[in-house]
Amino acid sequence: HVLPPLDQEMAAFVQAELVKNGVHVIPSQSATRFEDQGKVIVLENDQKITSDLTILSVGVEPENGLAKAAGIELGLRGGILVDEHYETSQKDIFAVGDAIVVKQEITGQDALISL
Repeated sequence: HVLPPLDQEMAAFVQAELVKNGVHVIPSQSATRFEDQGKVIVLENDQKITSDLTILSVGVEPENGLAKAAGIELGLRGGILVDEHYETSQKDIFAVGDAIVVKQEITGQDALISL
């Protein structure tokens, strides 16, 4: 679906708004390259699309290789799980930044907030 960081329900709402406003959405294909100074988009299936304006929306995943190697517990989309003191599942190892999973203040659910 569009905007992978969003849940399916919210993404469906965003996609419906895009379509309602005349945007042609192709969520099942990724762009493999751009030609003619970005005016031609080549998709995975080699289909070519001409465009006046291209907006590329990519997902963000944290770099967690070091955390994995250290045996640190990972959560949502590979984010590093921390407690309220930013301590990981390994005692005396702390993590901060956009690679950590935090608690969303309003819902209390896990969230990965990209900077």
